[in-house]
Amino acid sequence: MHSWNQRLGQISKPIRLEAGKSYYLEALGARGPFHYEDDFLSIAWKPPGAADFQLIRAENLVAFFRDPNDQDDDDLPDDWEKRYRLNPADPHGNQGPLGDPDRDGMTNMEEYRSGSDPLNGDTDGDGVSDHDEIHLYGSNPLVKDVHPPVTHHRFHLINGTLQGGGTWVLDNEGALISGYRRGTLVFEFEVETPGIYALALEASSVGTLSYIPAVPVSVSVNQTVLGHAEFPANAVTRKWLTPWLPAGKHTVRVENRNVRANINLRILSLSLARFEDGHPRTGIPDWLSKLIGSHNEVLTSVNGSKVSPWFVEGKTRFSKSVSINSGNVAIPVQDHLAGRWHANVPLPEDGSSVGIAFDFENGAATDKQKVRWEITNLTQAPPVNHLRVGDSIRVIARHDTEDVFTLKMGERLWEKQATSDPITLRFDKPGVHVLTATLEGEKKITTTYHVHGADFGAPLTLIAGNSRAWTPADIRHPLEVQADKSIQLTPLEEHAKNGSPLAFRVRLDSTAASGPLAMIARLPGEGPIVAQGRVDALRLSSASKTGDAHVIGTLPDGTRVVQVSYIMDGPIPADLSIWIRLYVTDAVFTNGLTWLQLTAADFDENGVARFNVLKAPGTGTPYVCHWILPYADFEDVLNLRPTE
Repeated sequence: MHSWNQRLGQISKPIRLEAGKSYYLEALGARGPFHYEDDFLSIAWKPPGAADFQLIRAENLVAFFRDPNDQDDDDLPDDWEKRYRLNPADPHGNQGPLGDPDRDGMTNMEEYRSGSDPLNGDTDGDGVSDHDEIHLYGSNPLVKDVHPPVTHHRFHLINGTLQGGGTWVLDNEGALISGYRRGTLVFEFEVETPGIYALALEASSVGTLSYIPAVPVSVSVNQTVLGHAEFPANAVTRKWLTPWLPAGKHTVRVENRNVRANINLRILSLSLARFEDGHPRTGIPDWLSKLIGSHNEVLTSVNGSKVSPWFVEGKTRFSKSVSINSGNVAIPVQDHLAGRWHANVPLPEDGSSVGIAFDFENGAATDKQKVRWEITNLTQAPPVNHLRVGDSIRVIARHDTEDVFTLKMGERLWEKQATSDPITLRFDKPGVHVLTATLEGEKKITTTYHVHGADFGAPLTLIAGNSRAWTPADIRHPLEVQADKSIQLTPLEEHAKNGSPLAFRVRLDSTAASGPLAMIARLPGEGPIVAQGRVDALRLSSASKTGDAHVIGTLPDGTRVVQVSYIMDGPIPADLSIWIRLYVTDAVFTNGLTWLQLTAADFDENGVARFNVLKAPGTGTPYVCHWILPYADFEDVLNLRPTE
């Protein structure tokens, strides 16, 4: 019996397929510790209009023929593998696409795509590894265009300030080891010369288990997240580029996000380095100027706008690193989707151009534009238009020779208005506004403006790998809702009518990191942003990931008391609700029931929640298998059956 939707991870995002076109489909399956003879893999799809998933049958499939120049089918050409003394018949380990024989952090596939040498960690010999050139500096690993940074500050690990409980201890080699599975360290440092620096963290995972998994770590500077990395049992060094740091004091935050019991983080070193190969004029290395320019950009470039304020947006390397001035007046800048920002710039009503200056990362990159508020001639305007609450337009009505026109909007009337004197209309309320312009000869022009307001309401909490139905406070058709890439939005109603509220099934990707994410509502056609909402992303690790389910005692009748721990990454919301339903038949929770609800009060300062399960007497492994249902209705919890 097929089970296509038992878990969210089984289902892809919606994919648009075109009739008559061939697609390459690949499914990767991982086998656990038990190799059953009846293991199998089958794939289904849900075509448009289908009520449920259907098996993809043979008539929809064709054979896939291997490349004769890739006998092991690892996507590395045989001639390339032979050139670098790799085995073209072996797709595994260091011989395959995921191998790293030169231990520079670049896989063979990445080396092949970049043209670098998989057996030489520094192909161009400039002192910077191929990995850092590709993934950190954005430079060319085949050209000597980068100089390695010079260490500016090496942190004394013992000086870190502990946050989030637990302890850290120095071992006999001077490394710092977390005494608890989780915890955060904060270090202070000072720079005299402003600029962009390289931060390097060397660490590993340690523990008492036979297999020691990697420990996930988040690193930030001045509350700006630089990135996330995993540190395996063999010590590795991870590096990040900081935002532009002004001279003065700053902080580094190292957050240990391990969830596994009996596993700890071991920090060997933390250092800060500066770049000294700066351009004579700017003091910034050419490769760094190129990197900053590629990550900081104004994406809206116009000479004139029909609407004031002018909506402008762009991209940036880090949030809160963009400043805008219009005629020496600072313009508020708001971050929205990851790596994106927007602003609303008021324009002079007389139609004169205003100079607008954009500054990225304290002047590391700049841009300038001149924009004027253009007049809308209603005889040339589209019959239907969309605006935001608070937008203004300047209108006239003229074909060729008319000097005057009359305009009516609702109860307001402008009679014999000179075409040389445009009317300024500001729309402060949502709704439909019909403008009727009458020209000489009683010719009438009707133009409709739909004015939109929107409100996402309170922040939405999502747990990675899970979904929930969601109706925003006030987002209506035809506004377009977009979200950060780790959020999947599926409309609950495919053909919403104009003005009707929008509702969605919202899913957070299972790989998403915890932290704030964003949604935005735009005017139709990728128009200006009307409203912005926040999504609080959380990561929940159950006992299968924490490895923390063990017998802590036995009752007089032999019943075993099994303690289970869950860990939540991210700020825990006050309305948190996680239902747990046992489906083993020989266990109950300590409340005597087969279901339990976890709320915010059940999690401690490190995001850990513990609960006990009463398991029937026995000597085998005390399995307490259960379903996890975040933000589920209680009725759905009760209706679950083991066959589902």
